[in-house]
Amino acid sequence: MSEFLEYPRMLWSSSAGWARLARTRPAIAAMFLHLVLPLSLLPPLMLIHAGGHIGSVHFPSVAPWVWWSVAALFLVLELLTVPLMARLLQTLSRSNGGTGEHRPAFTIAAVAPVPLWLSSLVLFQDSAALALTIPALALLGSASLVYRGVGALLDIRDEVVAAEVANITIATGLLAWLSILSAALIPLLIAR
Repeated sequence: MSEFLEYPRMLWSSSAGWARLARTRPAIAAMFLHLVLPLSLLPPLMLIHAGGHIGSVHFPSVAPWVWWSVAALFLVLELLTVPLMARLLQTLSRSNGGTGEHRPAFTIAAVAPVPLWLSSLVLFQDSAALALTIPALALLGSASLVYRGVGALLDIRDEVVAAEVANITIATGLLAWLSILSAALIPLLIAR
């Protein structure tokens, strides 16, 4: 339970929570099964929910199977993105004097999207303002987690180089997330 309570502090501290992750070195499979997989299910499930409630009102010509297909595609893309981001972090770490180990890189890649996954819960309501604000704040949270995680886990001594690694990762992650979100627009294209 204390690990969950440390999570919000990880957004602004390179030691809170991160030190425990560095010390315990959780297995990649355990992180994938207990963190990545369950939380990455949230956005697809919320897409199905929104498609059945909001979508059926605003896009009645879109069949339910389309929402389910988009949700499945969304899930696959999410699950592929985490190991790809871990690989990027590992490569950047290795080429910039860091550990170059896969486990710390995967840890950052698994922890960083948590705010984005949780932000999908905003689809329980139909406020456009909240539907834009909450994911934007989640992007900032994910960026902060990448920045703090790089500083805490990749063992890059030069702070400027660590910030560059974090910035490259954040930019790549943003592009990946926008690409994944574009999959959610498929029903809107069908409805035209």
